[in-house]
Amino acid sequence: MRVCDLQHLVEMFGDVVKDARSIELTVGRPWHFEHSYRESHPDFAKSPGVYVYSKPASPDWNLALERNTELIWYIGKSDSNLASRVWSHIGLTYDPETQRPCEPRFKFHQWAQREDVPFGIREAIATAQVVVYTIKVDPLGRPPGLAQALEKFLLATYYRATGSLPPLNLEL
Repeated sequence: MRVCDLQHLVEMFGDVVKDARSIELTVGRPWHFEHSYRESHPDFAKSPGVYVYSKPASPDWNLALERNTELIWYIGKSDSNLASRVWSHIGLTYDPETQRPCEPRFKFHQWAQREDVPFGIREAIATAQVVVYTIKVDPLGRPPGLAQALEKFLLATYYRATGSLPPLNLEL
């Protein structure tokens, strides 16, 4: 399943859960781990929502979600702080011996070390060649939990379309 498929799925989810107390789903700009981390945070940093990792589109990684035809690598959620959750997966890693930033930047990251993660994805993570898209879930007066519902909806749809979970979603 491709990143561009998400726009339609987010709209479909919004249609399914709408009622008198509507929700607002807003898709953020792409955020590249190597190019963006010094300048900004992912969109909707302190909001609940869903985030998606993928390979950067080539030659231009800075594509809107609906234009990015790269495969989805990971779908996750945060109930309160998207930026914190994004970094908890792939935050800045230091060499344990020298305490200095390592080269490549994320070579000690858990996903860069796992043999069950495809080699090309492990290498992309180790070298910070990852783009993240955030989708803000504003429940507009509803109780929390809609970010988790959207995440599970996207994962179930991915599974139905492909017969497996995204390569970095190692468990449901």
